[in-house]
Amino acid sequence: MGQYVLKRLLAAIPVLAVVAVTAFFITNVTPGDPVRLIVGDFATEAEVAQMRAKLGLDQPLPIRFGLWLQRVVRGDLGTSLFLQMPVTHALVQRLEPTILLALSGQFLGVLLGIPLGTAAAMHHRKLIDAGAIVASLAGISIPSFLMATLLVSVFGVQMGWFPVAGYRSFSEVGFGAVYYLVLPALTLGLMQMAILARMTRSAVLEVLHQDFVRTARAKGVPRTSVMLKHVLRNAAVPIVTVFGLSFAALLGGTWIVESVFAIPGTGSLAVTAILRRDYPVIQGTILFAAGIYVFINLIIDISYAAFDPRLRDR
Repeated sequence: MGQYVLKRLLAAIPVLAVVAVTAFFITNVTPGDPVRLIVGDFATEAEVAQMRAKLGLDQPLPIRFGLWLQRVVRGDLGTSLFLQMPVTHALVQRLEPTILLALSGQFLGVLLGIPLGTAAAMHHRKLIDAGAIVASLAGISIPSFLMATLLVSVFGVQMGWFPVAGYRSFSEVGFGAVYYLVLPALTLGLMQMAILARMTRSAVLEVLHQDFVRTARAKGVPRTSVMLKHVLRNAAVPIVTVFGLSFAALLGGTWIVESVFAIPGTGSLAVTAILRRDYPVIQGTILFAAGIYVFINLIIDISYAAFDPRLRDR
């Protein structure tokens, strides 16, 4: 088991290295000049050159990459060109709404998706199965911004049950902060429900046709025990994989949903940085999202050992 975890850790290093190189060079070769945005349209060429030198943007690209990589290895993601604060501090300030939104959306997705997928598999080719397929297809096909707009129109504007935009932190309103996340969490939850329901249905259907399930039923094992102890346990690996990857995507930054609902999370921070050409923040958010993916992938790989005993001896 120890070697298995070590292999996964070593495999994550080249992934993060490729992401770091890609993030730096993509942000530095895209059109747009952050210096012009900082100094304004009426600045002289001398002022532009002075600001460029101050930010270190006058040096050749390979030298800038080497200096940036040295800072990243030390855990320093640089300083935002517009916020005038370290990128790590900016990310930490925006983490609360993103984490709460990701947890809420994933909770709703699991609460709705896994039971729906299981019920669809147990009633294969019946009305419940057809309804589950339609619901999952709708959840996957409808874009998040359209889903958010529909929920805002119905529950925010017409009924007035929930705020349509904004967020207040726990330090301000305590658990009242969750009230501002109901509609965005529901938007994400319906999408997660669709993904998890489809995967659960497929995985459970495959296990239901295995010989050991038929043997357990022939022995008179209660249906509930068959589902919990045999079917769901053996179908858990693909379900856990989808669960982990979808949760990593949410934690990495719910960019569109945060922008629609004006939630000051890491997603909206990244969108604003892209519009401003704030290179350090763009690179930092990309590395943050990649780190989340790698970390959760590692947790997923380790969790496989709980469902597949063959991995415990590796």
